Amino acid sequence: MKKALLSLILLLFLLSGCGNLIKISYIDGKYIDKKNNISYIPATVSYEPVSVGDEYAIYDKRVLYTIPGMDPKQWLTEEFEGIGSLYYSDTITPPKLEDFGANLIYICIEDNIIMKVNEINDQEKVTDIVNAFISGEEAELPPDGSNVYHLKFLSPDWPSLYYDILYVEYDSEHNYLYDRGTKHCVDIGRLLKDVLPSDEDIQTEGGALLNA
Repeated sequence: MKKALLSLILLLFLLSGCGNLIKISYIDGKYIDKKNNISYIPATVSYEPVSVGDEYAIYDKRVLYTIPGMDPKQWLTEEFEGIGSLYYSDTITPPKLEDFGANLIYICIEDNIIMKVNEINDQEKVTDIVNAFISGEEAELPPDGSNVYHLKFLSPDWPSLYYDILYVEYDSEHNYLYDRGTKHCVDIGRLLKDVLPSDEDIQTEGGALLNA
């Protein structure tokens, strides 16, 4: 009897909590907050939250969260542990990498979770990588790269977001940056070879968990 009563109380508590969340409806390709007259658009996978905040809205039984430091009327996120979607208001335009103002890059690996294994905090090096990506000749991404890293760009202008692109190792001379959102791919050669950790370093030192 006590267990049933506790279960009922828990259910009522959860329902009352959901009742306080903004209701989102899917209409004509957009996610609509009718209460505040806001239309959200799904962001590409290039954009990730640095952290996840409080419950804010609900859509089709899925809870959407605030992103600390950002206006929820402009940005929302699903629960994020390396996978999840961000949504932004159709009144704003997410920054491109060249407009992001990056000054730091986390080099990460993905093995069920995202782990940081190194970082690039030299502004000149960060700028060289951004320029190589935006100015490089379009290339075709090889299907059989040896190692894949996530490069998570950070910026003081957008401190609550990562801009994520992939670095795909192919051989000693040809290595690629690939933006899964724009599908832009360039061969940057050996530009990152001096900052990538070895397989032995990754196994012995591990890394720092992101999006925790």
